[in-house]
Amino acid sequence: MQWYATFCSGNVVAAKTVIGCGHMVIALNRFTAFYIPLKQEQIWSNTNVYLTVLSLWSISIIATVFLVIIHEDSPRFFKTSDGFLQINGGMLELHGSFQTIASNIMTVILCSITYTCCYLKVRKSKYRHSKVEKRLFLCALVSSVPFLFETARSLTTLFAIRKNKAMYIAMAEYICAALSSLKGNSTRLAQASPESDDWVRLILTVFSYETEQAQHFEDRAT
Repeated sequence: MQWYATFCSGNVVAAKTVIGCGHMVIALNRFTAFYIPLKQEQIWSNTNVYLTVLSLWSISIIATVFLVIIHEDSPRFFKTSDGFLQINGGMLELHGSFQTIASNIMTVILCSITYTCCYLKVRKSKYRHSKVEKRLFLCALVSSVPFLFETARSLTTLFAIRKNKAMYIAMAEYICAALSSLKGNSTRLAQASPESDDWVRLILTVFSYETEQAQHFEDRAT
């Protein structure tokens, strides 16, 4: 079971990195659609898109493989008080957090810059673009918003869970409450981009899992 725990932990790190990089690609796609529309089809041809996706996965997997090799014995399964089997990633999870946070911060910065530029372009009175492009821009913008919460979650995990689990649990519960409120009042956002609602549910699930994991090790320590 050790190899399976290592595989699962490494797979999570790689997947998180790919998701962040994927949103950067979407942001660049919207940027080129508004600023160089005549070359949009040439830049984002099927071949280039396939190569981009392949490159994202390859880079993420290669970067994660090094972490797996170094910390292959770190992840462990443990049984919760409810009888469920969960994974503690150990040092693989900790060092993988650096990779995830770097990806998330780059995503937030790039998306903020490109979407601000796109918004300014749309606001220009002389600028006339198709409604389809504007709706795609809105969907991409709304879908990237949950990354702000994901970045906060990643930073909280890295700096709190290893030093002060009680503080992490309190912060996790607070952000969970904020996200639950956002989810309950996000009808318009969900209609504009169903993916944003999925992101909120995903982050809530991750927070619930990590809060329970932190509480488990806090109880064991005491």
